[in-house]
Amino acid sequence: MQITVERFDWTHHQPDLMVLVGDPFLNFLGSFQGELAARVAGYGEGFAAGRLSREIAFSVVEPSTGRLVDYLYFHTSTEKGFTATENLKTFVSRALRLASETGRKKVGVCLRGPDGEGLIEALVEGALVGTFKFTDFLKDNTDRFAEMELILYPPTPTPTVRSAAESVAAEAPAERIEEPMSEVAEQVIEETPDAFVANEEDPWPAAPEEPTESEGVEADTEVVSTSDAVADSQAEISDSVATEDTPESPLTKPAVGWTEEEQSAWRTKDEGAVRVGGSFGRGVNLARTLIAQPASVCTPSYLAKAGETIAKKYGFGYRALGLKELAKEKFVGHLAVGGGSSNAPTMFELTIEPSVATDVHLVLVGKGVTFDTGGISIKPADKMHLMVGDMSGAAAVLGTMDILGQIKPSIKVTAIIVSAENSPDGKSFRPGDILRYKNGLSVHIENTDAEGRLLLADGLIRAGELGATHVIDIATLTGACSRALGPSFTGIMGANRKLVNAITKAGGNHGESYWRLPLPVEYRSMLKTIHADLNNVGGPNAGATTAALFLQEFVPARTPWVHLDIAGTFWKSKAWKYYQEGPSGTGVKTLADLALRWHEHMA
Repeated sequence: MQITVERFDWTHHQPDLMVLVGDPFLNFLGSFQGELAARVAGYGEGFAAGRLSREIAFSVVEPSTGRLVDYLYFHTSTEKGFTATENLKTFVSRALRLASETGRKKVGVCLRGPDGEGLIEALVEGALVGTFKFTDFLKDNTDRFAEMELILYPPTPTPTVRSAAESVAAEAPAERIEEPMSEVAEQVIEETPDAFVANEEDPWPAAPEEPTESEGVEADTEVVSTSDAVADSQAEISDSVATEDTPESPLTKPAVGWTEEEQSAWRTKDEGAVRVGGSFGRGVNLARTLIAQPASVCTPSYLAKAGETIAKKYGFGYRALGLKELAKEKFVGHLAVGGGSSNAPTMFELTIEPSVATDVHLVLVGKGVTFDTGGISIKPADKMHLMVGDMSGAAAVLGTMDILGQIKPSIKVTAIIVSAENSPDGKSFRPGDILRYKNGLSVHIENTDAEGRLLLADGLIRAGELGATHVIDIATLTGACSRALGPSFTGIMGANRKLVNAITKAGGNHGESYWRLPLPVEYRSMLKTIHADLNNVGGPNAGATTAALFLQEFVPARTPWVHLDIAGTFWKSKAWKYYQEGPSGTGVKTLADLALRWHEHMA
């Protein structure tokens, strides 16, 4: 999908469908006149009064061109309980799917109002996530969005006002401003006279921000930001500018008056936002693709190969342990869980080093059970097919590392993937077995279907060996968490309040929700057993908590640690927000945002 950001020359692109979004408190649109203004006002009143409950499609003739423009009007009141940004992502995704189904190739999104600034990154992310479909096994696996274009129209910044002579002089190479981009933009904002308005009902209020160049970003999303036509159409601008006509629609060309340096600064900012949003969207979709693969394809060795591919692509450190190495280094959880499968278990690591040395070493541990039959304690047949997604924690960590490869973090991050296939066989581990871990703790196996925690224990021990300063594990661990919180909230558990809050904030930046569950010391007694230090299950009560308490026994001493249980959120049984039915990639955006904004979140 081609993604275009257009601030300056709105007539250069002619979308087949223009998206408008109304909100009772926020102004994303600016203001219009004529038939379009009447339509927008009328529909807004209809939604506010409850007479309308879903998007409205309509067409209006563009007066300046005589072209019939198709509009799709959404209102945030139809999606209660979510943030305005999440609703915008949902609406853009719906519009793209509708456009694809009706043969439209170009979709525009009007963000000309004062509240339309700062949304590019989120909308690009939402568009990519919202148009994802796993097509590897479909007869027609054509990507119907590949040839489409999404055009975002954010607010136009206020230009520097000049006389005709000054405008001509500004175009001369010898007279061009030489300050850095950020200083140029700051100067433009500070020196713009209050008198520069098109009229009292300016449909494109200025919402300038200091343009900053996005650093360390690499992506393959095609970015277009057109402004050459503006330079060609520069006209005389007096010191006090006023016009009598408010543009009829968001496609009408506004007044011009921006220097090339100003346009370049905004282009750099917008292109950076597109790339960051694209990186997040692709990282989520990478995880979803891995989760959707059948277990006959996605084996532990397949996951390890995916990790190696990411490591080579971005120059990460990489280390993988096969069956012999696992036995040599006494990672007994892998040997037990994977013992009954013809697909050998593996544990592998990816490490990204920052350009500047840091004291922070964040270790992400992802559960990668590529299929879980339950082992000897076999699961019921109903919905067992969803156990292809029991490696969603591992997929989330790999998706995170893919993002961090494109947008370099300032901290050291290591991903540890613990992976096995839990199958019944003559060589399978059994209820009643006792495992002795590297840290000296012994674990009695009561139920072989509580296998994920046995793998994660190995991973947490390994995190300590690597010198982790902070540890986060993510896993589809317990049905108890899913029953408690449902499909929209991930369970979060940990004793370090700062890290818990940082993860919650990072997730909130991208619409991923967390609910903290307790870790009471008294519940530790539920894991007692007579012949070992720990039982691998804690009984019928508080299953999510006792699973986390089990893991806590293997966390490196005095190391901040958080456990994320995504058993309820890894798969969407029906369309939800901008997600379609299927794997969600939960956790990718949260973990990437946390790593990239570590010092901000942990302050």
